[in-house]
Amino acid sequence: MTSLETANAYLETNVLAGWLQFFEEERERFFRRMEKRTKKSLILLRDVQNRDYLCAFKTSDWSLAELPQIIRDSKISMKMISDGRSPAWFNRYKTEYSLTSRQIHDIEKVIERFKQFISGIGIEIEPCQVNPLVVQRIASNYSLNTSDALHLAIAKGKCNFFISNDSDFLNHKAEIYKIDRIRVIEPLTLRSEKGCTIENPSFNKRPSWHGVP
Repeated sequence: MTSLETANAYLETNVLAGWLQFFEEERERFFRRMEKRTKKSLILLRDVQNRDYLCAFKTSDWSLAELPQIIRDSKISMKMISDGRSPAWFNRYKTEYSLTSRQIHDIEKVIERFKQFISGIGIEIEPCQVNPLVVQRIASNYSLNTSDALHLAIAKGKCNFFISNDSDFLNHKAEIYKIDRIRVIEPLTLRSEKGCTIENPSFNKRPSWHGVP
């Protein structure tokens, strides 16, 4: 991975979470009301679908393993709201709520369809095969949770870029590059990286969500 023409970019769960929400909702309505960082993730999705990048994109089966919790938490939050409880108390009350077996099955089907979707647009899914000592070292060096450190350990040595909206990564991007030689960037920063885009990319055009089921 010495040339940017063959660079690899790792997509962390935070980025895929925005894609997943969009995947399951009414597209244009969701795009209009989403928060800014999620919108950046979806513009990246549009760019990937349009083949605007020369680099290859990867994620991991660990990212896919984390996504069901995002859906579960969303459903539990809605249950809390219907019970008159504020989502601000989510961590305090979440253990009092559970999903039905039907809801759990539906989540599994959503994740499987989402996996097929990202594979279909060329996202390679890396296996979670890492040295536990490397994960521990990364967690300690950058004050990361073990689950976050695992993402960096998977991407290390395979990817030039690590794409995330998470401040836990972005706040340590200088140290991460110095020690582990992987550049942590926000979703749209890749647009300005030399050699990473095609000659005439379709940037700044109105989003067109072709290929999304």
